[in-house]
Amino acid sequence: EPARSKLSAALVKGWSGPVPGVGQRWLYLGAASGTTASHLADLVGPNGRVFALERSLRPFARLLALAGRWPALEPVLADAREERGYAALVPPVDGVYADIAQADQVDIVRANAALYLRGPGSAVLLALKTASMGRDASAPEHVRRAERDLERDLDLDPSVRLDPFHKGHYLLGGRAVPSLFRDRPAASPTPRPARLPGRSRS
Repeated sequence: EPARSKLSAALVKGWSGPVPGVGQRWLYLGAASGTTASHLADLVGPNGRVFALERSLRPFARLLALAGRWPALEPVLADAREERGYAALVPPVDGVYADIAQADQVDIVRANAALYLRGPGSAVLLALKTASMGRDASAPEHVRRAERDLERDLDLDPSVRLDPFHKGHYLLGGRAVPSLFRDRPAASPTPRPARLPGRSRS
């Protein structure tokens, strides 16, 4: 469903970088009502987990309903900007997928990746919305800036433009290198945001 899922669109457009694999754990930032999150859940299978983060109540309610049909899907009600606030709910993961239409989306995904990824070689995928990054530059220039920013901490794969399925969006990503984890903070007790009751993190 490339018109409904940016990851599906990227695969149709020739994305050659990492994707979720069977049995893996992924953190999804900006899961909304769960269309792409359910696709990630299909990819990781019943023995994997997708920790699907959404901060808005209305789409989160739909995400909860969707989780009843995808056992691998673990909804988390929290703000991706407050990455330490859900540390009690999200274990180390194999990959981070982000779809957050914010001007600082690159910084948000980097902060979460540095905290939650298992270590070097883990995957990061960012569905970059260039319209959210300001009007001071063209879409291609915003992509170049994001790539320059990310390549300090990721071994990047070639980005993919998602038009015509998602106007002004690009998929960026690659695998983490050791520099991403240089400032990883020590774990500390954190508040517990809402999650689907009765679901296990195993």
